[in-house]
Amino acid sequence: MAQKECICINIGQAGCQVGSATWELFCHEHNIKPDGSRDVDMAIDDDTTYTSFFSETSQGQHVPRAIFVDTDPTTRDEIFASDYGRLFHPEHVLGYKQDCKNNFFEGRSMASQYKIKDDVMDRVRLAVDLCSNLQGFFVF
Repeated sequence: MAQKECICINIGQAGCQVGSATWELFCHEHNIKPDGSRDVDMAIDDDTTYTSFFSETSQGQHVPRAIFVDTDPTTRDEIFASDYGRLFHPEHVLGYKQDCKNNFFEGRSMASQYKIKDDVMDRVRLAVDLCSNLQGFFVF
């Protein structure tokens, strides 16, 4: 039976920061380096549990099954500037033009204006299509 997969959806500044730290922990637990390669010296030969959280490219790079979204573009910049920034697929880290200043109504209006929901749902569909045995979602 195929390994079950999980997709993490990280919403807002706090969700993205928690998600970024969580992925750093997942990398440590599954012996995946910040560039996405697997540390084969530390890995157990028959251990495939990392496939629950990472998809593997044809080049052997491990990419998190994650989507990050925030209206503030600096959150996106912080993710890519971190030690593990090269790990994330650029199309799955969404940043928009302005911060909503922790104002729900402004965020809702902006989400409608920039069609954020449509963008996020497209990314979720792409992530689901890459799964063969999806177990569920983590939302931060």
